[in-house]
Amino acid sequence: MPPRPSLALGLLHGAADALPVSSSGHVAAAEALFGADAGDTVGLHAGSLAALVASHTGEAVAILRRLTWRRVAMHLAAGAIPAALGYATEGKGQAPFRHGMLAGAALLAVADLRRGERSRWDAGPVDGVCLGLAQATALWPGVSRNGATLAVARLRGFAPEEANPLSREVGVPVTLGAVLLRRAPLDAAAAASALGFLAALPLVRVVDRGTPLWPWAAERVAVALVLLRTSAP
Repeated sequence: MPPRPSLALGLLHGAADALPVSSSGHVAAAEALFGADAGDTVGLHAGSLAALVASHTGEAVAILRRLTWRRVAMHLAAGAIPAALGYATEGKGQAPFRHGMLAGAALLAVADLRRGERSRWDAGPVDGVCLGLAQATALWPGVSRNGATLAVARLRGFAPEEANPLSREVGVPVTLGAVLLRRAPLDAAAAASALGFLAALPLVRVVDRGTPLWPWAAERVAVALVLLRTSAP
């Protein structure tokens, strides 16, 4: 693949990975429109993960300082469920991206109706199970791990401004495990993904403020229509 399309797809992946819109779905749409091929996207996830950690060090320190056995149990459930299901379904056939994009959009739209008051620091083992199942739905291409966990956090009664930080917190261990397991390459495309993530940080802060989720749901529907019109998977 020529370097220029590879870097462009990396930038797109990183920006979409920062938001509840599905990086894989956006890359698939770009591939269909421009005839490009991103190849194995695990390296792109490595880049965006590095950018996330670098841009949220203060948040990471706060999480470690407030780590209790209850929150450890929450993380174990949130990470073990998608890891086990991912291992069990590896190599199996996948549904079309457009279906996952639409399903994720519907989940965001439903969660937008919920306005809870819980703090993310109250999350416990039961929340971990729910968030783990949400992360497992991201094995369906196009659903979006961030979008699913953000929506489920809101449905579990977490305040809108608390849901996205909680989604980030449970997502880092799972993404890191996948990156290490697949030995993701840290190449130019991964660096482009990191830059794309950093460029999207202003929008991440908008989501962190607990703004409505329907615009992200609408954007996902638009990408699903692109996938449908191009006959992409």
